[in-house]
Amino acid sequence: MFLKYFDFQSTFYLNDFNMKNKAGKIIGFALGLAGFLFLFKVLILVNIPPEDELAPGIVVFAAILNGLLFAFIGHLIQNSFEKNSL
Repeated sequence: MFLKYFDFQSTFYLNDFNMKNKAGKIIGFALGLAGFLFLFKVLILVNIPPEDELAPGIVVFAAILNGLLFAFIGHLIQNSFEKNSL
């Protein structure tokens, strides 16, 4: 009986995990990451000749940082909507 209860608790009951609370962060991160990579391709890669070397690690790192910034902004926007709806 205890094992069955523990299995249920660990599978279906997650403390304070609600996708509704994380939607602003997830959407913000995805938009920030994709937006940075798209603008980098459109604005910067067009002007760089193919024989020049470009460090792809720096580009990915900058895209992740931009995604984290947009996730933070999404978190702030979502919190402001939650406060206004109460």
